[in-house]
Parts: sequence; C-alpha cells; structure tokens
Amino acid sequence: MKKAWLFMLAALLACGLLVTGCGDVNNDDGGVVKTALTIELQNAANAKAPVVVNTDAANVATGTKWVTQAVMDTFTTAIASAQGVLADKAATQTAVDKAVADLKAATKTFTEALQDGTGEITMTDFPEAAILGGTTFYAGDGVQDAGSITKNGDSYSVTIKTRDGAQSAIYFNASDFAFSYNYQLNITLPTEATYKPNRVYAFAATGLGEVGVFWGSAYDSDNDTTVTSPYTGVINAYNMGGAGDGEYRTIGLYLYFDAGATGEYTFTVDTLKVGNKHEWTEPDAELEPWTPDTSAAPAPAYLVDFPEADILAASFFDNDSNTGTITKENDGSYTITGKSRPGAQSIIAFTSETLAFSDNYLVTITLPEETSVKPNRVYVYPATGTLDTGVTWNGGFDGATAPSGKYVTGEIKAYNQGGFPDAAHKTVGIYLYWDANQAAGDYTFKLSALKVAPFTKAFPKADVLAATFYNGTDSSGTIAEGTEAAAGTYTVTIKARDGAQSAIYFNGTDFAFSDHFILGITLPADATYKPNRVYAFAAVGPGENAVNWDSAYDSGTNGPYTGAIDVYNQGGFTGEFKTIGLYLYFDAGATGDYTFTVNTIRATQVDAGGAKDLEAYTPSDFGDEFVAGLPAGMADVPEADILASSIFSGSGVTPGGTVKKEADGSYTVTVKVRLDGFNEITIPVTAGFSDKFFGTLTLPETTEHKPTRVIIGASKGSGIADWGQSFDVQQADKYIAGKFNASHWGTLAAADPSYSAICIDLYWGPDETAGEYTFTLNTLKVKPAAPTYGKQADGTYTLDPTKFIAWYGASFGSNNATFDVTEGGVWYLFPTTDLEFNLADYAKLLINYTTTTSAAGISVKVLGTGDTYGSGYLLTDIVYPTLNNGAIIIQDGSDWYGGTTTTTHFTTLKTNGLGFGLTKNSDTFNMTVTALTLSPAAP
Repeated sequence: MKKAWLFMLAALLACGLLVTGCGDVNNDDGGVVKTALTIELQNAANAKAPVVVNTDAANVATGTKWVTQAVMDTFTTAIASAQGVLADKAATQTAVDKAVADLKAATKTFTEALQDGTGEITMTDFPEAAILGGTTFYAGDGVQDAGSITKNGDSYSVTIKTRDGAQSAIYFNASDFAFSYNYQLNITLPTEATYKPNRVYAFAATGLGEVGVFWGSAYDSDNDTTVTSPYTGVINAYNMGGAGDGEYRTIGLYLYFDAGATGEYTFTVDTLKVGNKHEWTEPDAELEPWTPDTSAAPAPAYLVDFPEADILAASFFDNDSNTGTITKENDGSYTITGKSRPGAQSIIAFTSETLAFSDNYLVTITLPEETSVKPNRVYVYPATGTLDTGVTWNGGFDGATAPSGKYVTGEIKAYNQGGFPDAAHKTVGIYLYWDANQAAGDYTFKLSALKVAPFTKAFPKADVLAATFYNGTDSSGTIAEGTEAAAGTYTVTIKARDGAQSAIYFNGTDFAFSDHFILGITLPADATYKPNRVYAFAAVGPGENAVNWDSAYDSGTNGPYTGAIDVYNQGGFTGEFKTIGLYLYFDAGATGDYTFTVNTIRATQVDAGGAKDLEAYTPSDFGDEFVAGLPAGMADVPEADILASSIFSGSGVTPGGTVKKEADGSYTVTVKVRLDGFNEITIPVTAGFSDKFFGTLTLPETTEHKPTRVIIGASKGSGIADWGQSFDVQQADKYIAGKFNASHWGTLAAADPSYSAICIDLYWGPDETAGEYTFTLNTLKVKPAAPTYGKQADGTYTLDPTKFIAWYGASFGSNNATFDVTEGGVWYLFPTTDLEFNLADYAKLLINYTTTTSAAGISVKVLGTGDTYGSGYLLTDIVYPTLNNGAIIIQDGSDWYGGTTTTTHFTTLKTNGLGFGLTKNSDTFNMTVTALTLSPAAP
C-alpha cells in the first residue's frame, strides 16, 4: 500500500522561500509602493516550497509534485531577480511594476510545468543505535573521532571540533541498515556560538563515511535561498529526488567554518529520516589486484643494508593494538604481520640508533594477493626521529596508489634517490592505507630488502675550491663555484695528460672522514678529449699521502666516459682521512684543457653521528667581566612578561615548552627539542624597549641534548627577530654549556620604542633525538623605551611641537605650522612656558621638518637674556638660510645648506629660548615639524 508521506510536505514547505514585507509603509523607498511585489514573492515561495527536482516520476513519491532541474533553475533565477528589485531602494515604480508582472508570469510557467510523482517512498527513522553507536567524526589534519553525540529527548546533541578554514564532517553510519538516497535531516544551529558555520552540506553514501558518495543526493545551503550565512537556527537538509534507488548506509553532514575556528561547536539533530528501507545485502567487496611498475627503481651500489636487529625491533601503529610481528626467513627476507586500520593508515617504522643515513633508501616489499584486507596505497618515508617524527616528506616514495576499485599487491620497490641533506635520518617508515569499508584484521606481507645511503656531510666549500692538480708535467687547473642557476656545483678545468692520468685532490683542512665518500661528477659529451677510466680513492693527507687503495672506486677502462657518474666507496676503510683523490685517464695525444662538473662531494665525517661526543663550550668572552659595560638605565623584564613567553618547537608541536619562576628569582625554561631546525622562545616586553638588552643564561653540561648555537635578538613582534640587533655565539664541533652573559648594546636611538620582544633561539646538531631540554634564564634586562618628549636618558631634550604657540601672523596645529606672509616681514612660533627646558644647558638644536613651499627662507630666533615672551627679539640673533623643499642645516648662526634629506641638523644656541620665522614670500607657507631635539654637543 502506498503511503502519502504528507509529513514531508511540511518539512519541504519549511525549506521554501519565506518572504515578509508590507510594501513601503514608511515611505523609505521614496514613495514607490512595493506591496504587490512582496505578495507576488510570497506566492512564488508557496509555489516552490513543496516541489522537488527529479528526472523520473517513479523516483518521486505519489502525491508529490516535481520538475526538472532546468525548470527549477529558471524559476529560482526569476525569484532572485524580483528580490533584487524589492531590496533596491532606488528602484522606480515602473521597475517594481515590471518585476511584479515578470514574477507572476514565471510562477504561472512554473506551476504549469509541475508533474505528479508515481513512486512509492516510505520514510523511516534512522536507527537510534546506529546514530549513537555508529556516528563518526572528522575535523581534518588527521583528527578523527573528534566529536560526541548524545540522546536528548527526541533529539540528539552533537559536539564537534571546528576545522580552521575548512569543513568538519559528521557521518551517521548504519552498518546493517540499508536505505534509498532519500533523506530528511533537520538540525538546529545555535545563535550564541563562538564559531558559526558559513555553509551546510549533506549527502548520502553507500559505504561508511564517504565511501560511494552519491553527490546527486547532496543538499547545499549555498543553493538554498531560505537561509543566509553564517548559519543559525533551524535548517532542513534533504534529498527527495535524483537518479537511482541504491543501497545506502551513511548520511554525511559537512559544516564549513571560517579561518581561525579551532574550538568546539555544539548543535542539535532534530530529525533524521531516510527513504525506503532495504533488506541489507553486503556490497560486492571484490577489488581487483593492482601492482605498480617500480621495476625501474634505481639501486646504486652505495646503499647498504639496514641492520637486521633494527628491522626485527620495528615499531607498529594502527590506532588500536599498535602491535605486530617480524620474522627473519631463511632466504634473508622478513615476514611482517600488522593490523589494518579501516579508513586510515597503519605504520611500520624501522629505527636505528647506530646507522645514520641520508634521505636515500630502497625498500622492496611483496604484498599478498589472497588476503581479507587490502591496502589501496603504499607510502614510504625517511625520518630523523622515531616512527614519523621529523619526517622528510619530500624524500617520501608515493608511487603506489591503486586506481578506484583496485588494491595494491605484488612486488613494490619504494625508493628515494634525490639529494644528500645535512640531516641524519634514523627511521624508514612504511604507510599502508586502507579503505573505510575495509575490515580490521591481520595483514601479512614480505620485506625482501631495506637499504639506505649512509649519512654523509658536504665537503667544505673552501676546501673544494682550494683543490690541487697534477698531470705529470703541468699542475695547473682551476675550480669555481657554480652560478646561481647551478648552486652547489663546481666547474673544474684540468690539463689532460697524454696517455695517462690527470689528478685532482680535494684536501680537507678541518674535515676528517672515514668509511664512505660520494663524488658525483658530470663529464661533457662534446669535449675534445674524453677520459677512458675514472678512479677515486681516500688518502690520509693532502695529495696521495697514505692512500687507502681498498677505498678506491674504479670504473675500469671501458670508456670513453661522458654524462653523470657517481664515484663512491661505502665501506671498508677506517681512520681519519683528509683527501678524496680523483684520477681521469686519457688516451694518448690528450694535451689540452678538459672541463667537467662536480655535482656532489660528500663523506662520512669522523664522529659525524656522535652528537653525544661533542665537547662542552662555555663562551668565556661573555663572562661576568662583560657586565662592566652594562649601560645605565637597564631594567628587569617584568616577571609577568617572562612567564607569558611562547615557545616554538616546529612540526605543529603545541605547546612547545614551559617557563617556570624559581625561588631564587631565576626561570627554568623547558623546550621540546626541534629536530629539523631551532627552538625559539619569544619573551614579550609589553612596555617596549630600545635595541639594548642584557641576559644571563645557564645551560646544562650533562644532558642528552646539546645546543650548538645560541642567538638572542630584539624583536618587533610576532616572533620575528631583528637579527641585526642580536647576540650570537657558537663554535665548530662543540656544544654550549655553563653560565654566560648575552647582550647587545644597540645602535639605534634610545628613544626608539619599536621593540616589543626578546627571541632566544637554540640550534641543534643534525644528530639530535627527540626529547626535552631544560636551561636557566637567570637575568633578562632591557633598556626601556625613552619618553616621547622631554629629558632623555642620553642627555638630549626632545621638544614637543604641540607646545609651540603662534605669534604675529602664524597659526599652529599639532605639528603643522602655517605662515601667512603676503604682507612680508617675519613671523614666529614661540614655545609655551611649560616646556621645562633651559637653552643654556644645550649646545645644539636638531631640526627636522618638511614643507610644501620650495623657495622660502626659514629662520630660527634665539631669544636673548631678559627678552619677554612674544616681544623684544633681537634681529642680530636671527639667521636666514634658504630652504629647498626639505630639512636644512644651520651652523654657528651663519652658514646654511639646502637639501632634501632628513639627516641630523644642528644649530648653536646662545641663550635660553627659541622661535621659528619666515621671510617675505608671496604664498602661504606650510611647515611640518618631524623632530626638535636639543643636544649637549654636536654629534
């Protein structure tokens, strides 16, 4: 029996256009009467509300009217046009009358296009157990299950995490309940929320979460003229049309938030109904196997095996048990069993504390074809820490993502062969991604190879550029750093050696290495002479002093050689070597210049992985005796400011540390060590200060973590330090410990108030491990910002231009003076009596000002002893320099200089007062004063 779901009509009516209005009752639109337009808009809203969009009457319930999307779009456009006229206060009566006629015609056309539905649709309540037990949440950036839902009478209260500038998702999942794409979702959004969504979007999906989304079922508030953003109150999200009648089990809801939304948001679900219930049949889960083609993966010989013990001790992460097993097989491979993680990734991480490597690696795995759980993506990455801490994402392999409807199986060679960064990695991680509809369970695969490029450091640039040459008779040659476009490379020119080898020796001065070296070169294809053999070795001293021939690389005599060649040795020689030697062998007759490129030259520095073996270094040059130079007037940074410090640890770590006040007045600072850079402690100075600061730090000597550099700078806010006003200490191959004083006395004026924070940066060596580091901040002082006007700490006196008053034909406002000189003569601005300074105490006057007049004489009047305010001035004390549209220099009461700069300008003062005047000029003259400073002596 067909059920006429009249209750849906009420909901749909609530979704229609609601138009209110009473014409131009208050005559706000200039007498134009809009009552008829308001009525016609209400008629249009009533006509539209109960109508759904579809393409087939069988998909629409009997008793329900429907139209095609094109008809609905045309009617919606007509309504919007009429609404625009209604809102237009400048609309004429003619325009309003036309809008009434047009909308009436559009409504008639729309109603004539209505068709009757013939389908049988029964709306059913979404199962309460599924809502309370199956609802999942997603707030982006890997934050899953970030929400909660509780029953509250006949409704549900939902709390989610807002997503900064994007959408938070709620999925109502019914694992054993199937329905059609039709749904009714009524929600109430709060009015008094901290964050308000700017868009509401709903859809139906065939699987849990977003598996098999039917976008044709979507409701989008952006297309709903009944609601406006930001969204509050009741919103009816529904789908009553579209194509198909499949077996769906998820209703998804997106709430979009503005940037900055990072807290919780609570709203109410009033109604959740779905269309025809189906007897659930499990969807076909037979995915097709897919194997990516990674057979061409390069496998340079300088890769070495990852230690077996570290492979067997791998760690697992699957958001549940975090357990797994690894077994070594007789053929040298490893059998790995972990847990699948539906809708996310499982991680297997191989970490070594003994083998540091670059981002270069080769991982060969074989995934099974016959398995109950099937990954759809494989991702491999290197990391400087454990698991996925300090990941070098640009070093990751991501070439194994299965196409839709397939899963990854077979042999995969995952690799990274790009670059040798100066950062020691310790972990190779494997991500296995799973579909949301994958079951949780065990997954077993095979690891047949795990190789890495041992960590090497760049040969010092100065040593590379100082390379020596030899070819038997001519030891000349040149080497130059590459251009900006080829940064990091070197261009080498040698003398080819007739029938023998030419040699280049890269000699390290303070750079000793062992075990490994890599020399990447590119030999030209169009050279006159071409080497037939390439040979490299390590030597203890410069040139060929104590060569370790076991370290040699030999290409053999199979040349001529052109193109890129990696010359390397990755094991077998120990000790402290200083030289990498390179032989290029030439055929008989080769006697001219030969030029090639060095792309890479690196080696395993002795103790390169031994950050724990660094020597402690206390910067004694900044000991207690340094305090003797402490400027006068330094003041302690307030306790409240220091305790309000922010600490940045990188990689999204929040908070990055703590600051604690101790009983002795010092502060204990703890930071989370940042593996990929530096930690920064930003201490606000709310009162502002000049660029002068002083601090005393004590860094621990016995610690797992060792900073190799400390830099402290004055900041103008937002954690951005002015490193030109900074203290910086470091020493090669040592770490900083002990108590020392850090300071900067500055070069700016003491009155500069622009600095508002102190930044303390701790830099770490490449072999650091994750963890916490604690040190003591004993003292932190700054030079307070000087007062804007009045007596300054450096002995100067800054005059307040607003304290000057006009006399005889001049006017003054703020720091702008206007002289009306059409009558000629001299007019002055005199200081008021409350400036509280005496010219007898000062020798110079700094005058900075600009003017709109380019040809006028400006004068400075010095008042003699006994002169009274505004009278008795002595013309002999007045100088008349010429002004050239800018600041001037007045010296000794006689000389003048014109100019357009705003540098420091002085004049000698003889007594105890001053004023400004202007000689005869035909135009009104405007002068803006930017600085008036009295100084004890000339700079």
